[in-house]
Amino acid sequence: PEQRDRAEQLGYTVVDLASVIATHISELVRSHADELLGRQDTSRLLDAVRSSNPAVVEELVPGLLSLGEVQKVLQGLLRERVPIRNLVSILEALADAARLTRDTDHLIEAVRQSLRRQITKQHSDQGGAIRALTLDPRLEARILDSVQKTERGVILALDPKVGQQLLSALSREIEKVVKQGIAPLVLCSPPLRPFLRRLLEKALPQLTILSYNELMPRIEVQSVGIVSLPDAD
Repeated sequence: PEQRDRAEQLGYTVVDLASVIATHISELVRSHADELLGRQDTSRLLDAVRSSNPAVVEELVPGLLSLGEVQKVLQGLLRERVPIRNLVSILEALADAARLTRDTDHLIEAVRQSLRRQITKQHSDQGGAIRALTLDPRLEARILDSVQKTERGVILALDPKVGQQLLSALSREIEKVVKQGIAPLVLCSPPLRPFLRRLLEKALPQLTILSYNELMPRIEVQSVGIVSLPDAD
């Protein structure tokens, strides 16, 4: 404490212990919010919406989706740090999408696209632009070609060697943008986003992956790097 003034004069940021602990706990909660959201919590959230917007809840649960299915969608959003405060919009998007499919991945993507204004604002820089890494179109096509439909659902059957090459190439590009003080963000085509997220979530769980359909139409997108493989043809 007695060196605080000198530290600030030298340009250091001085943080008290309570703030360090609070920041750490907040980060832990954000990182594990999907695990903290149980069925009872989901029920309480729906009850809160029902008090002011009963029609949207009555239309969705249980006619189109079960409570558990709504919970899985909310958990999927939280897992990628998409705030669920705008619950009315989320439920309305679910009600529309659930008439076509009950697949959780498809429902999550539909909700994310309905939240594009919120997502765009969340990841824009101070100048209002999105600075992102992109994938070589040939690499995108290669990953999508490895998507297979099975009895257990749609799976990504990408060659493990190619997956490791992708991870290495992406890690190099991430290191470059981090050195520039830019938060790493990958922008890809809408069909690819859920599979790319699934491919990278274990190795890079904090990496933000967005699709073009999740951005507002007039937002400026600045490419800060392109991820490609030598044999991506």
